[in-house]
Amino acid sequence: MEGHSLDVLAIADRYNRILCSPHAPGKTGESNHPEIREGAERSKGEAFFVREDITTKLASETVLVAEASRVARDGVYEVAVVVGRRVEDDLLAAVRTRADANIQVDARIVGSTGQVLLKPKTANWAALSRDEPIKLPLLGPDRATVAVIEIAVSNADMERLLRDLTLTSAGLAVIALVGVVLIGLLVARRTARDLDQLVAGSLAAARGDLDHRVPVRSEDEVGAVAAAFNFMMEDLRVSKERLVIAERIAAWQEIARRLAHEIKNPLTPIQMAMDTLRKTWRRSTRRSTRSSRSRPRP
Repeated sequence: MEGHSLDVLAIADRYNRILCSPHAPGKTGESNHPEIREGAERSKGEAFFVREDITTKLASETVLVAEASRVARDGVYEVAVVVGRRVEDDLLAAVRTRADANIQVDARIVGSTGQVLLKPKTANWAALSRDEPIKLPLLGPDRATVAVIEIAVSNADMERLLRDLTLTSAGLAVIALVGVVLIGLLVARRTARDLDQLVAGSLAAARGDLDHRVPVRSEDEVGAVAAAFNFMMEDLRVSKERLVIAERIAAWQEIARRLAHEIKNPLTPIQMAMDTLRKTWRRSTRRSTRSSRSRPRP
């Protein structure tokens, strides 16, 4: 036992009689201990955990032990051997190792009935285990839970991380809000400026200034409206020019009509006088012709 740092050693024969039990000398020579052989047959050499009575120089106590058992056969002889070590802080040393000084990790072992078998190193276990601890069952030879290792990890780093994330998110949200407001103001200013130019163009069209044009600075909806307004102004200008030409033609036509009327009015009596003269001349010509015919030749 000392050479292998064992705390438990028990050897039983095929009749379930304990041949050797240094950890509990009172059991040596006792019969009717089938649990040693049965545990060896169930575990098949695998480690398991049990509550074991250990007698030391000071006193006898019941402790949690990690054991392994096996049945050895050699011809006529057959014995069941159980060896074990008591579970102490060295089992939880790897769990309690801190990778970061800001992370607090501790562990304890609790029995199946709730009693604490191995206390944690920290005195403030309740604060450390505010969240549900991680539980690792320690199984016995019949695969039933003998004890549970409870591992508690402080959420101090998680709270700090959440606080940092919250502050960062709030800062980013404020920056995004300011950016959105500034972009909105710039867009609103540009839109208002373009609308003011459209209003000025409408007033110019109302005054008859069809040569006025609105500058198109973008390809968005306001730019499309400005382009349509310029097209309308150009169409109105062309229509106005055509209307002026048509009015000039109509005016000349009216002047020509009036001149024709004014010229036609004196021509009518002249034409009548000419007709009268023509008729008079014809009558006189006929008379002279008749008189010349009636006059005798010499």
